[in-house]
Amino acid sequence: MQALLIAQPGPWSGMTVAAVPDPRPRSGEVIVKVAAAGINVSDTKNAQGHFPQTIFPCIPGRDFAGIVEEGPGLWRARRVFGSGAPLGFVRPGSHAQYLAVPEEALVLSPDGLSDDRLAAMGVPYTTAWQGLMGQARLEPDETVVIAGVTGAVGLAALSLARAQHARVIGVGRRPEALRALPLDAFVDTTRQELRGAVMEVTGGRGADVVFDAVGGESFASHAACLGKNGRMVVLASSGSRMVSFDLVDFYHSQAQLTGVDSLQFSLAESQRILLRVTEELRPGGLFQPELAVADLSGARELYRRISQGQEHERGVIRPWG
Repeated sequence: MQALLIAQPGPWSGMTVAAVPDPRPRSGEVIVKVAAAGINVSDTKNAQGHFPQTIFPCIPGRDFAGIVEEGPGLWRARRVFGSGAPLGFVRPGSHAQYLAVPEEALVLSPDGLSDDRLAAMGVPYTTAWQGLMGQARLEPDETVVIAGVTGAVGLAALSLARAQHARVIGVGRRPEALRALPLDAFVDTTRQELRGAVMEVTGGRGADVVFDAVGGESFASHAACLGKNGRMVVLASSGSRMVSFDLVDFYHSQAQLTGVDSLQFSLAESQRILLRVTEELRPGGLFQPELAVADLSGARELYRRISQGQEHERGVIRPWG
């Protein structure tokens, strides 16, 4: 089969399309013919050697959608999708024509969603679900501030918050993109001071939940938006990994801070979350960025653009062209 292969981490010149042996299923596994596979920012970092657990040479890619070609009769010829941290790190990933995965990784593809869109769901939706529902336990009618709302994970969080009937304040730096979203309010941080704007919208109460998909130097301003007994979820750190904030205000508010790391999600955990997502959200309520689609030959350029922040679209590879 043809696959995207990284012999050693480093420059994009080391990423090639290569002929590699077809995967052989072990007991309890199936073979998926991959119709589409998402590219996450973490995939681009993995290709550059940012994760010590990765076994090189590797076929990258965590998210997939396709058809089961080999496996138990229950699954054979069924459209499926899924995600999970082992893929592309310690076992061959989805940026290939075929993929071997355990049955416990599979989710039946719902009607009304293309393989491209399903392949773009995995990491963003599992991360957003674990952050908002698992960690912050967002309740109906609560107010959530989503920082980085126009990105893939931010849009997934918006989808979940809307389904939960929460009030959503979106935060970003692209006003035209913010205006296009179904938000109760938005803050353009290129023109507005964040905490003041959030306090004005909430009548001085602050947010019940802050979902921070940006972090880094913006962390302190996001934390300042919390109201009493607020919960903050952090899942990224753009720029510096070291932050500071007003700890006295934080503990006087009896606030909570928690983190989410999608690299900790097993295949079975990702399946459990994606099942909930597809059961509880209608296709029309699944918000995603526009997709940038490439075949394997164009994957390296798409990786490069995503790693440099040049793509606001969600990268998807179609291994069969």
